[in-house]
Amino acid sequence: MSSVLTAAMLLAGLGFFAFTMARRIAPLLALRRDDRVDRPGERVSALLAFGFGQKRLVESQALVRLGPRIRQVAHDLTAALLDAWTEFTKK
Repeated sequence: MSSVLTAAMLLAGLGFFAFTMARRIAPLLALRRDDRVDRPGERVSALLAFGFGQKRLVESQALVRLGPRIRQVAHDLTAALLDAWTEFTKK
């Protein structure tokens, strides 16, 4: 009995998946085809302009990634100076 129930649940799940995918793919199939290789030079230059246009984003991410390292160096330097000062004042 459990194998029949498992098969029924599997078929129901596959049917629901097929129904959902058919509804999602139907609009894509109705679209008109676009020729994307008609102007390769213009498309490549637009792609490069878009890619290199993200320069500010890359710079800000570099600063975000450098922040913890700068903080760690400052912490290590402060700890070293504090240790040196402690040793200096003991004498």
